Amino acid sequence: MEFLATCVLSTGVFLHSCSSPSNSAQPAAALVLPSDLLSASMRDMNGKTLVIADKLAGGNRVALVFWQAWCSPCRAEAPHLAAASRAYSNLEIIGVVSGPDESVDAVLLEKTIAELSLPYPTVRDRSLDLTRALDVRGTPTIVVLGAKGQVLYQGHKSPDWKALL
Repeated sequence: MEFLATCVLSTGVFLHSCSSPSNSAQPAAALVLPSDLLSASMRDMNGKTLVIADKLAGGNRVALVFWQAWCSPCRAEAPHLAAASRAYSNLEIIGVVSGPDESVDAVLLEKTIAELSLPYPTVRDRSLDLTRALDVRGTPTIVVLGAKGQVLYQGHKSPDWKALL
């Protein structure tokens, strides 16, 4: 039985829902991340600059993992993502925490990143530009991008990495 938690956080425009990972993935049908978002400079939680287009260079895949520190299914999925990050040299994982400053507990977020020993960077999507462009509706959501920013996979649990890479 699929579990949909009542841990809902409204940011005014976007609704985060914490849902348990399911086996169903949304079809990736022709969704492409706009070029302005592919080339945008973002700062991770450590202040390091990253650009999605740079991460895609050389044939790498980028997995954007939309998550929240308070989301139990996100925490359960984290070890699988960390293992994939370590196992595949052509996979770049970027954690994405959506929501403006007033809706995200920065202290809890930093504590959770350390507690989970996430080996990949996490960025904040304060403006919700990435979240909206990829039509992310809940957490965790994993979006795997191909070379030109096309969505190869979008779902609530880790994909078959070997098939995508």
